[in-house]
Amino acid sequence: MKAISIIPEKRADGLPAFRAVAGDRQTCGESAGAALDALTLQLSPEESDLLVVIQSQRPDAFFGEDRQRRLKDLMDVWRRARADGGGLSEVEQCELEGLVDEELKASGERANRLSGELGA
Repeated sequence: MKAISIIPEKRADGLPAFRAVAGDRQTCGESAGAALDALTLQLSPEESDLLVVIQSQRPDAFFGEDRQRRLKDLMDVWRRARADGGGLSEVEQCELEGLVDEELKASGERANRLSGELGA
């Protein structure tokens, strides 16, 4: 069974969006369903048994409040810079990419924990 996490986000224009994550695959959509549909198109027939988890973006043992706050702050800086035609400094870009990787890993760890709780 493949576990998929759906995470609410905000787009650069402030509108809501959703990210669907399964292992090393991820997609975005304007709704949870759109993100899920886009992700399931990437899965093979053998991966079609799905467990979908919609996350609330609250801090947890896998990605704490300080990390979430820093990720949000960097995303806000990135959005403002992008709106002005710029980007992040090299240091900020590396930090942002590292935090995104950490959150993706945390998503997988949450899925593994849930799998254990379900006895899978």
